[in-house]
Amino acid sequence: MGQTTSKTAEISAVLRDEILRGQYRAGERLPSERDLSARFESNRGAVREALKKLEQMGLADINPGGVRVVPVEEASLDVLGYVMDLEERPDARLVAQIYEVFGALLSRSARKAVETASDEDLERISRLGLAVHMDRERASRIVEDVLDGLLKRDADAVANGLTSHFELVSEAVTNALAHSAVGEE
Repeated sequence: MGQTTSKTAEISAVLRDEILRGQYRAGERLPSERDLSARFESNRGAVREALKKLEQMGLADINPGGVRVVPVEEASLDVLGYVMDLEERPDARLVAQIYEVFGALLSRSARKAVETASDEDLERISRLGLAVHMDRERASRIVEDVLDGLLKRDADAVANGLTSHFELVSEAVTNALAHSAVGEE
C-alpha cells in the first residue's frame, strides 16, 4: 500500500504543478488514465487516486467523458502554497491578490465578531492592539480606527480598518518584492 500511496502523491504533485504552470489550459482534458499510467509507470488505481486529489483541490473536474482542468481561480485555497512554491520568488501580483483575499476574509470575520462578542471580549481585544510594521503614521491611524471601532461596537469601522491594514501589508510586501527583483537585475 505504501508504494501506491507514494506513487499517487508523485502523480498528483506532477500534474498539479503542470496545471499551475499552465501546461494544461482551463477546460482542457487531461490524458486518459491509461496514458497517465504508462507515463508514470503506475497502475490505474494510483492514477485514479491522484486525479481525485486534483479534484479535491479544485484543479480538475472528473466526469465520465474524462478529466478536465478547472480554472485556477476556481481552485480551493489549498493551492496557494503550491502556487507560491512554483517560483523562487513569488509573483508580486499574486501575493497582493492573496493578501486581498485574506484581508476580505478577516474583515468579514471581524465584523461578525464585533457584532456577537461580549463587552469583556471586546475590551480584551482592544488591549492587545494590532502590531503593524509599515508606514508608522498610516498604521497608527488604522490601529486607532480599529480600536475605536471595537470600543464603539462599530462593525463597519473595524472591518474597514482591517481591510486597510491588509492593503498596507500588501503594498509593503509588493514593494519589497518589486525592489528585490530590480536589485537582482
